[in-house]
Amino acid sequence: STGRCRFKYANSSDFNSGVMVIRPSPAMFERIISFSSKISGGGDQALLNAVLGPMESLLDQRYNTQAREESRQGNGTRFDLGDVAVLHFAGEIKPYTHPSRTKQLMPQGYAIWERA
Repeated sequence: STGRCRFKYANSSDFNSGVMVIRPSPAMFERIISFSSKISGGGDQALLNAVLGPMESLLDQRYNTQAREESRQGNGTRFDLGDVAVLHFAGEIKPYTHPSRTKQLMPQGYAIWERA
């Protein structure tokens, strides 16, 4: 498995930058800064995808599991937190901004967040 979000990014060369660590060289840092004025919308993820392109090495999905996958279970998928190391609340619905909606859509993820 890869660090790509299973749903939006599964068949894409784009990567999800929600959980990542990079150590750019000074030249790469300058390239990132220069690209930042050319990219509108999409935040850091769009910028990093534009500059870095497809990634050779991605974290295993358990280090960037999208919490919203829980709300999509039932379409032949099963949401299992047993192997998850990092649960990523990507998108607008976050437990600290929309607690009741998060609890409704992602009860397992919400329970973990609440205990943290």
